[in-house]
Amino acid sequence: MADNVDEEHLDAPTNIQSENPANEIIPIKDTETTTPKQETENMEVHHHPDLHHKPKKGKEYFLEFLMIFLAVTMGFFAENIREAYNEKGKIHQLTVSLMNDLKIDTVHLTELLEKSNRKINQIDSLYAILQQPKDKINNLDLQRLVVSASLNFNFVSSNGTISELKSTGVLRLFSATKIPGLINSYESAVNSTMIVADIEFDYSRQYIEKGFMLKHFTPENIFKYTDSASISSHSFIPINDKLRNITQEDLVQFSVDLMLYKTYALYLENLYKRDRQQAVAFMKNIRNEFELNDQ
Repeated sequence: MADNVDEEHLDAPTNIQSENPANEIIPIKDTETTTPKQETENMEVHHHPDLHHKPKKGKEYFLEFLMIFLAVTMGFFAENIREAYNEKGKIHQLTVSLMNDLKIDTVHLTELLEKSNRKINQIDSLYAILQQPKDKINNLDLQRLVVSASLNFNFVSSNGTISELKSTGVLRLFSATKIPGLINSYESAVNSTMIVADIEFDYSRQYIEKGFMLKHFTPENIFKYTDSASISSHSFIPINDKLRNITQEDLVQFSVDLMLYKTYALYLENLYKRDRQQAVAFMKNIRNEFELNDQ
């Protein structure tokens, strides 16, 4: 029995010690469980604000509408101002480019007029030779003047800016000016000049090259004629003074053909003058309407 009692006494303290730590841990567990609840309650308070507002007065609605209206209106005007500024810059750029193209055309036409005038004078000299008896004609001069009379000088307009205006629709920017009408008039004039130039070229091939040169020039002189360097420099000099199968009647017929050809050469020369005058008037209108100086 004594032994049993001692064992019970020995066991009792041990049990007491094991229970006390458990009792001490409980408050810690209670603290841990209550903290998330408090946080949840705080979060719930933040996620549910008071959404009840006082009704606005009519004056406040009107002020809000007025502010929105003014903002949209100012944006619209700002966009229009920006577009107007860009269009003004584009118009200036295109007018300057158009002026440069017209200047190139006037220079080219001036050169063509000089060449055309020289060719017409050579046609007249050739015609005078053809009126002489066949045996007294200087065949070297005759062949040289025949080649000079056959040369053609065509006008090709610098129409890059006009093509851009028409293809991109930018021509609408000039609708309140005379530019569209002047462009149409100038293009029509240039096109008619090109048609006459083509006719003159055909007559040159028909009456001079095929009608006389291929029939009466020797092979040596034809070979010299086909030398592009001689033609471009207007310095054709025959290798010999021989002519093949030439008669007085051939000379008479050629003089008639030559005068018909001269008619188109003179007409083309007058068209070159007209086109140059029109280009100069076009530039003058641009300067006056857009207050441009030569740039």
